[in-house]
Amino acid sequence: MKTLILIISLSLTIASCNKITESKSFVLPVLKERKAGLYAQDFASQQKKYNEAVAKIKEKPNETKAYCALAKILMYEARVTGEHPYYYPAALTCLEEAISKDKENPEALILKTSVLLSLHHFGEAKLLAQRISNTTIGAASVYGMLCDANVELGNYTEAVQAVDKMMNLRPGLEAYARASYLREITGDNEGAIEAMKMAVQAGLPGTEDAAWTRVTLGNIYYHQGKITEAEGQYEMARLERKNYPFAMAGLAMVYKTQKRFDEALLLLDTAVTMIPEVAFLEKKAEVQQELGNKKAVDSLLAIIQTMMNEDEQAGHINHAERAILYSKHNYKNADALHHAEIEIKERPDNITAQYAMAYALFRNNKYAESKGYMTKALRMNSKDAEMLTLAANIEKAMGNIPEAGKYMALAKDANPIFVANALN
Repeated sequence: MKTLILIISLSLTIASCNKITESKSFVLPVLKERKAGLYAQDFASQQKKYNEAVAKIKEKPNETKAYCALAKILMYEARVTGEHPYYYPAALTCLEEAISKDKENPEALILKTSVLLSLHHFGEAKLLAQRISNTTIGAASVYGMLCDANVELGNYTEAVQAVDKMMNLRPGLEAYARASYLREITGDNEGAIEAMKMAVQAGLPGTEDAAWTRVTLGNIYYHQGKITEAEGQYEMARLERKNYPFAMAGLAMVYKTQKRFDEALLLLDTAVTMIPEVAFLEKKAEVQQELGNKKAVDSLLAIIQTMMNEDEQAGHINHAERAILYSKHNYKNADALHHAEIEIKERPDNITAQYAMAYALFRNNKYAESKGYMTKALRMNSKDAEMLTLAANIEKAMGNIPEAGKYMALAKDANPIFVANALN
């Protein structure tokens, strides 16, 4: 995630009078070498696909298919390598080139919507997905993206309707995973587990998608305090896709819960060497905070801030993530509130944005305002222990001790192992 976009010029010799060159502004993104140990065989396949796509672009620069193929390769590399600031803008470049040649090309528009969602441009993604859904019959993936965009914009009824259409058209890993998330944010934790189990069963073991799905199931277990079940899922993901970094990061959190701090940090260090993922460093900060190493926590937060700045420069909107992270660690509270205010203007109805705003206001001692946003964030009946603990601390700060006790009881019920003084 630390690399700016590297590009090389694509020059074509016109071999025949009927060949049209691509626009002079288009430049061909480079497929970067992966870090050592990051699935060499998989990367060899990606290199082959990349070379084939480039060759087709050179041969027929006016056709859209090869640009879309190249964009898919770059999007996959973004997920596998964590080099989001490089690969997502690079993919967008290819897709814009394809769309410039065929403004209604369904594949290019669908892929562009996916990239916009990854960059958190939710409003733009929704408009584009709606446009595609009006012209592309039976595209289950479009309804999946409409679900994602509506969830992030706080349009939860519309999100449910979209995932229902997706399920009717093509039940599978992606549809089940979305259904799981919708159940989770509405407090149906058992239903979330059931749907994510179905997503796991629909996946092909060893693939990146299947490994991500199994880790997500592990995360659901973990956040419900079902540590043994979470550990089992992380271990299986790590076996099915050897040393999958996200599985190692999940297992590190299990070790943190078990007070095996050195083992947790070792796993996270290994994961970070493979993928420069902000979430891995956030987890390291959690471990260091548990150990009471404030200097180490502050150092990690400074690194994360730099990485988030680079993401932002590449077009990734991350204000809610910043606000929650800073607030969780009582770090740069004025900045946390600034980011929360930006996010809430863009997504006033989304519960994550409302939670970020409540958290930042709490850290800035604005308890009455914080309570207002916390009430909105909990309106979906969430059983997230961290959200409920924040609600308890807000009530406590306002002197509402009985209400604080009720929220803390709900938090402990949601996750029995959750540390009650997590905000201290």
